[in-house]
Amino acid sequence: MQENSLDQQIQAVRQCISELTREAPADPRDLLRAAENLAAAATRVEEERQQLRDLIWSSPDAFVATDAGGRIIDANPAAASLLGSRCRATLLAACCHPDAQPDIARMLADLRAGHPPCGVLSPRRAT
Repeated sequence: MQENSLDQQIQAVRQCISELTREAPADPRDLLRAAENLAAAATRVEEERQQLRDLIWSSPDAFVATDAGGRIIDANPAAASLLGSRCRATLLAACCHPDAQPDIARMLADLRAGHPPCGVLSPRRAT
């Protein structure tokens, strides 16, 4: 999911606001214009975040978001249907086929390194 990227964009907007307040222009109209531009940018980022969330939430494909330790922190309805409605707070590895463990380890390593992890995992089959 690209929420991490959106979080980075929001952080960048906040950093710009911080820099503007330290280096305020002499003309208050310039500051007002800059504040309006930043507010518009923050609104666009939030709209993009919501569009992405809506797209993922309505997707027939299963999407999960995990923390760096591999614990599921969010799952769209397709994932909840596949993994069980109580999949939140569960380790992703516990929901997937044992053969997927190396892929999970690689994805978590990517996540910890700040790279967007992406992959396809097979669910654990009920026995």
